[in-house]
Amino acid sequence: MPRHLGPLYAWFKGRTILGAVVHDYCYRERVGRKKADDLFLKTMEWEGVRKRYRLPIYWAVRVFGGAWY
Repeated sequence: MPRHLGPLYAWFKGRTILGAVVHDYCYRERVGRKKADDLFLKTMEWEGVRKRYRLPIYWAVRVFGGAWY
Protein backbone atom coordinates (compact mmCIF):
# COMPACT_ATOMS: atom_id res chain seq x y z
CA MET A 1 0.00 0.00 0.00
CA PRO A 2 1.52 3.36 -0.96
CA ARG A 3 2.93 5.36 1.93
CA HIS A 4 1.33 8.59 0.73
CA LEU A 5 -1.99 7.36 2.12
CA GLY A 6 -0.76 8.42 5.59
CA PRO A 7 -3.04 7.42 8.47
CA LEU A 8 -4.79 4.75 6.42
CA TYR A 9 -1.45 3.11 5.70
CA ALA A 10 -0.48 3.32 9.39
CA TRP A 11 -3.76 1.60 10.38
CA PHE A 12 -3.02 -1.41 8.13
CA LYS A 13 0.78 -1.53 8.46
CA GLY A 14 2.16 -4.52 10.28
CA ARG A 15 -1.08 -6.53 10.18
CA THR A 16 0.57 -9.20 8.06
CA ILE A 17 4.23 -10.06 7.89
CA LEU A 18 4.30 -13.51 6.33
CA GLY A 19 1.63 -12.52 3.80
CA ALA A 20 3.68 -9.53 2.69
CA VAL A 21 6.84 -11.60 2.32
CA VAL A 22 5.05 -14.31 0.32
CA HIS A 23 3.31 -11.72 -1.84
CA ASP A 24 6.48 -9.77 -2.58
CA TYR A 25 8.32 -12.98 -3.43
CA CYS A 26 5.55 -14.02 -5.83
CA TYR A 27 5.65 -10.62 -7.54
CA ARG A 28 9.45 -10.76 -7.83
CA GLU A 29 9.32 -14.26 -9.32
CA ARG A 30 6.56 -13.21 -11.74
CA VAL A 31 3.98 -15.68 -10.48
CA GLY A 32 0.67 -14.70 -12.05
CA ARG A 33 -0.63 -11.53 -10.42
CA LYS A 34 -4.07 -12.92 -9.54
CA LYS A 35 -2.50 -16.08 -8.12
CA ALA A 36 -0.02 -14.02 -6.05
CA ASP A 37 -2.80 -11.80 -4.71
CA ASP A 38 -5.02 -14.77 -3.83
CA LEU A 39 -2.11 -16.47 -2.08
CA PHE A 40 -1.60 -13.23 -0.15
CA LEU A 41 -5.23 -13.32 1.00
CA LYS A 42 -5.01 -16.98 2.04
CA THR A 43 -1.74 -16.37 3.89
CA MET A 44 -3.30 -13.46 5.81
CA GLU A 45 -6.22 -15.71 6.75
CA TRP A 46 -3.81 -18.44 7.91
CA GLU A 47 -1.84 -15.81 9.83
CA GLY A 48 -4.99 -14.85 11.72
CA VAL A 49 -5.48 -11.35 10.30
CA ARG A 50 -9.03 -10.33 11.10
CA LYS A 51 -11.40 -10.08 8.16
CA ARG A 52 -12.02 -6.36 8.73
CA TYR A 53 -8.32 -5.73 8.03
CA ARG A 54 -7.66 -8.59 5.62
CA LEU A 55 -10.19 -7.64 2.96
CA PRO A 56 -9.27 -3.94 2.66
CA ILE A 57 -5.57 -4.86 2.50
CA TYR A 58 -6.30 -7.44 -0.19
CA TRP A 59 -8.35 -5.01 -2.27
CA ALA A 60 -5.70 -2.30 -1.96
CA VAL A 61 -3.19 -4.80 -3.34
CA ARG A 62 -5.56 -5.79 -6.15
CA VAL A 63 -6.22 -2.16 -7.13
CA PHE A 64 -2.76 -0.65 -6.68
CA GLY A 65 -0.48 -3.71 -7.04
CA GLY A 66 -0.43 -3.67 -10.82
CA ALA A 67 1.93 -0.71 -10.79
CA TRP A 68 4.59 -2.86 -9.08
CA TYR A 69 3.91 -6.19 -10.76
